[in-house]
Amino acid sequence: MMVKPFEDALFALAEKGQLSKVVRSEFGYHIIKLDEIQSAKVESFEVKKATLEKELKESAVQNLFYERAEMLANLAYENPEGLGLAAEQLKLEVKKTGLFTRTAGTGIAANEKVRSVAFETAILNEKLNSDAIELTNKHVVVVRINEHKPATAKSFEQVKHSIIAELKTDKAKKMAEENAAGLLAKIESDNADENWTKLMSGYKANAKSLNLVKRDSDKADKQIIQAAFKLSKPDAGKVSFKQVAMSNGNAAVVAVTTVTEVKAGSENSLMESAKKLNQITSSQELSAVVAAIKESFEIYIPAAAKE
Repeated sequence: MMVKPFEDALFALAEKGQLSKVVRSEFGYHIIKLDEIQSAKVESFEVKKATLEKELKESAVQNLFYERAEMLANLAYENPEGLGLAAEQLKLEVKKTGLFTRTAGTGIAANEKVRSVAFETAILNEKLNSDAIELTNKHVVVVRINEHKPATAKSFEQVKHSIIAELKTDKAKKMAEENAAGLLAKIESDNADENWTKLMSGYKANAKSLNLVKRDSDKADKQIIQAAFKLSKPDAGKVSFKQVAMSNGNAAVVAVTTVTEVKAGSENSLMESAKKLNQITSSQELSAVVAAIKESFEIYIPAAAKE
């Protein structure tokens, strides 16, 4: 498919080797060269026979499928007490699944559409046949409930290990937060701006120095970097602290010892940077246009010019 301005200009060319005028389209500017004109070829029936037969067969199969799918839907609706009659008339097999939940199942119950329909009120409580469910363009099913077991609470033995793991995680998180809070309180009460790293040994904490970092730095967890940039600038010789609860359950104390402010450039330097950026952008656009022209035309460079 060609956009209309390009197509009109192309088909207005009549002679081999002819060039069009500059053509503007939604994709940019074009110069079109007519290399060759080929008449449309009409293939004989014998050549197309196999393809036509295949297409006709596929069309017939698809029509038969939709016809039988409609019959299945009608029979299931007209005979809501079961699927036996529909299966008998259409020579289909009624299959059963194992028990499944709203969120998981095996076999056909692994399909979310099937599970969703199976738990609808009319299907679950009134024991009716479902409407035809189109799973793919070649697969349609009707479901009905054979057995339903209400959800029950799991026994303690079934959930014991997960409860223990959760309690351990919660306890570890709480201990980490208390540890960080204790360290921070000790630092602040002792005004230990210069010796705060020594205090960490008593709280089973590890110190990590990042030196100067930017807001987009990847030297530490993003939560640490964000917390550091929310702290107020410390006075000379002082340190700003903040406790941070990490998403992984750990806790941290962030310390900022110094802040280096980025100096804004002068108006002249900013204008110069903008000018350079425009030049780079223009150069990239020109390179893209030249590359497109090279792809569309045969360019001959004399040997002398190459030297």
